[in-house]
Amino acid sequence: MLLIILQIATVSAIVVGLFELRQKFGLALLFIFVGSNQYFQHLMATSVYVEVFGYTLSPGSVVLFSANLFAVLLVYISESVINTRRLIYGIALANAVLTLFTVSTRYSLAAGWLQSSPGFAEPFLSFDLFSFLVGTALLIVDTFFIILAYEYLRQRFPAVGQTVLAIAALLLVLWFDALIFMTTLFYHSADFGKLLVGNLMGKTLSAVSFGVCLGWYLKWSQRRHGIQPATHGPGEDRSILHIFSYQKRYKRLKAEHGEQQRAHQQERERASQQLASTQEELRHAQKMEAVARLTGGIAHDFNNIQMAIQGNTDRLIEKLGQDHELLPTLLDIRQASERATSLTGQMLAFSRKQVLSPKVLSVNELIK
Repeated sequence: MLLIILQIATVSAIVVGLFELRQKFGLALLFIFVGSNQYFQHLMATSVYVEVFGYTLSPGSVVLFSANLFAVLLVYISESVINTRRLIYGIALANAVLTLFTVSTRYSLAAGWLQSSPGFAEPFLSFDLFSFLVGTALLIVDTFFIILAYEYLRQRFPAVGQTVLAIAALLLVLWFDALIFMTTLFYHSADFGKLLVGNLMGKTLSAVSFGVCLGWYLKWSQRRHGIQPATHGPGEDRSILHIFSYQKRYKRLKAEHGEQQRAHQQERERASQQLASTQEELRHAQKMEAVARLTGGIAHDFNNIQMAIQGNTDRLIEKLGQDHELLPTLLDIRQASERATSLTGQMLAFSRKQVLSPKVLSVNELIK
C-alpha cells in the first residue's frame, strides 16, 4: 500500500508540475501525458499487480487511471471550461488514435505484412482489445461525471472545503467506474466479488490520495499567487454541458449580442431624433429672437415718427382754432396717429416678450 501511495504522490507531482509549466509551454505537455496514460495503465492493469490485505490491486488502474481524472478536475477548477473541453477532447482523440494504431498493427502482424523482434510486440499488443475499449469509454464518461459530481457537491455544500469536495467527487466517480468496469468484464468470474472489493479498495485509496494532493495544491497556489482558484462567478456560465457543446450557447450569445446592438441602434436613433428636434427648436427660437429685435427697432423708430406727427397735429389744431374747415381732417390724422401709437406698443410688447392686455371691443362702436 505504501508503494501505491508513493506512486500516487509521484504521479500527482508530475501532473502538478506539468500544470505549473503552462505559463511557459501552455497545457500541451499535460495533455500529452494524460492522453497517453490510458494505454499504459491498461498494459499495467493486465500485467502488474500487488497484494494488499489479501486483495489484488493494479497500480495501472489505481494510479494512472485516477491520475487522468485528477488532471481533468485540476484543469476545471484552476483554469477554464474551454481548456477542460480541450483536455477531454484530447483524451478521447489520443485513445482513439492509439486504438486504431494497435488494431492495425496487430492485424498487419497477423497477416504477415509486418515483422517484429521476438518477444517485443507481445507485451504491447497482446492485451484484450475489448477491455481496453471499455476502459477508454468509461474514462470519457468519467471525465464528464467528475465535473458533474464536483459541481453538484460544490453547490449542494458550499461551506465544504476544496479538499473534501475533490475527495468526494473522486470517490463517486471511481466507485462508479469500478462497478461498471468489473461488472462488464468479470461478472461471470468466480472471483468477481474479490476482484470488485479489491478494485473498490484501490479506487478509494486513490480518491483520497489524489483529493488530498489536489486540495494541498490549490491552497499552495492560492498562497503563492494570491488569487482564488477559478470558480463560478454570479454571471458566469460554466455548465458542464457546455464543455462538449458550445455552438448552441454561441448562437444564444450571438443573438443576445444582436439584440443589444439593435437596442443600442434604436437608442442612438431616438437620441439623434431628439437632438435634431432640439436643434430645430433652437434655430426657431433664434429666428424669433432676431424678429423680436428687428420689431423692437422698427417700433422705436415708428414711435418717434408718431410722436412728431401727433405733436405737429396738436399745434395745427391749436393754431387754426375750432371753426377752421381743416379741423376734421386734422382730427382724423390725430386719431390715426393714436391707433398707430397703440400698434407700436403692441410691437414693443412682442419684442420684449411682454404679456399683452387684450380688451373687449364693440365692433359697432368701433365702426361708428
